Amino acid sequence: MKFTTLFLVASLFCTFSCQKHATDAPTLSVAAPLGEAQFTDGQPITIKGETGDADGLHSLKITITDDKTKAVLYAQSPPVLNLKTYAFNAIWTAKVSDWTDATVTITAANHANIEVVKTIKIKIWL
Repeated sequence: MKFTTLFLVASLFCTFSCQKHATDAPTLSVAAPLGEAQFTDGQPITIKGETGDADGLHSLKITITDDKTKAVLYAQSPPVLNLKTYAFNAIWTAKVSDWTDATVTITAANHANIEVVKTIKIKIWL
């Protein structure tokens, strides 16, 4: 009887403590670009920041999308599987044929499929 009680208490403890972080979203901070930043065609655009999750990251996706056409101008998915923290520093050289309003989107997800998304509006001039 004592073994059963001990096993039940240990199981309940692990159930609640092991899932402590399961509902927490990953952290995500973006250092660059700043909102409403302006770039010219041919200029490098740096997407820099850091993401993390106490239980390990599952995925990270970085995109730049043309707001008018919805075309993806740039996409990258760095390998972050199981990392606790990851500093990203992606660089895309702007290549547009017209003045472009664009959105930089960074999406980080953990193993519980909880995502955090940051978006930054930028302008690219010819």
